[in-house]
Amino acid sequence: LLIFPGKIYHVTTYQAEAIICRLLNMQLRKVLVACGEVSGDQVAAAITRTLKTLGIREVHGVGGPLLKKEVSGTFLDAAAINKYGLVEVLPSIFAAKALVKQTVNLAGSERVDAILTVDSKGFSFRVHEAIRNSLSSIRQYHIVSPSFWAFSNGRQRAARLKDILDKIFVIHRFEKSFYDSIGLPCDFVGSLAVQRLICEDALGVRSHVHSKDIGGLFPGSRDHEIESTLPLLRELFGRNRALYACSGFNESVDDVSVWREVKESVYEDEDRKRQSKYDALKQLQWAVCSSGTMSTELASLHVPQVVLFKPHWLTALAVKSLAKVKYVNMINILASKELIPEAKFGDCTPANVRRLLEDALNRTTQVDTIRQVGSIVASEMVPFDAHCDDVGHWSCQNNPLLLPELVAQSVV
Repeated sequence: LLIFPGKIYHVTTYQAEAIICRLLNMQLRKVLVACGEVSGDQVAAAITRTLKTLGIREVHGVGGPLLKKEVSGTFLDAAAINKYGLVEVLPSIFAAKALVKQTVNLAGSERVDAILTVDSKGFSFRVHEAIRNSLSSIRQYHIVSPSFWAFSNGRQRAARLKDILDKIFVIHRFEKSFYDSIGLPCDFVGSLAVQRLICEDALGVRSHVHSKDIGGLFPGSRDHEIESTLPLLRELFGRNRALYACSGFNESVDDVSVWREVKESVYEDEDRKRQSKYDALKQLQWAVCSSGTMSTELASLHVPQVVLFKPHWLTALAVKSLAKVKYVNMINILASKELIPEAKFGDCTPANVRRLLEDALNRTTQVDTIRQVGSIVASEMVPFDAHCDDVGHWSCQNNPLLLPELVAQSVV
């Protein structure tokens, strides 16, 4: 019997289950969101927040402090495996194996209906393999594609994902064609950080003041990234009171002891620290950063920058031998030329970074460079209509759907 106010219906068990699920608007469904590194914590948190607004009331999580605030169920801390590379991950390999096992056990014990992993391919794909083998009824999703397309053996490695994923969400448009060609369902959702900055810039006015007075340091979000660039940053800047050390944009980074150490060696403007991320970035006249999301955000706002890439020498050797691309920065890869100066491998020295920064201050102010960077960002990193003018100001369509909404709606 299915009883409503004033009415009684005789239905089968199957019919009742279907009706109840519709009435509860998917509130009986459970989702596990897992993120193995700091750089994906904000994306995981934003998607989780959106899932709850769409009626998924029970969300379990594996990740960092931002995701922890959003989950409504069980949470596992992933801080111990915040590594990337070949040699760099070795010290945390046992912790990673343990977390994979705990994540799979969590998915089974809570009987989740779907799992969404964010970035961190080593951790994420091991979780998906284990779940596919033992909990095959769970729907499996992943967001942020590894750079398979950049390596000679990448296509073969990417094809294996068809056996463990139901769908992959990618942040660059060209990646959709890559996965479509191997038969893995794929949605292009764009870069969340870039989308937000473009939308904010479209609502305000950004003035370009080309001075060397204020700069930004962005050493990365992974422990070993910060450790490898720490000596270089010290030698480059020391106690330079004109330097703005930007760290407060990611709460997880502030917890890293080596980053606290570098913050003590530079001057941090407390007024700017209290500003929003966008307000602070748009005032920078230059920046030095590790390759990644922050570099793309700075490029979208046309802040002169130098990109650092200084992995362990064994990791560097493997990258050089297998990579099909010449650059590490995504803007440069998409442009097939160096629009943004890169200091990588053995060239990542203080003297070279200084020289490249001078070049960046001259190059980024050129209208042609602004046009090229704006065109690449608009076509490859945002899933809505956006345009950058000749002075670097963005405009976009009203109320566009951003990455969290696109991913959450697809999962639901």
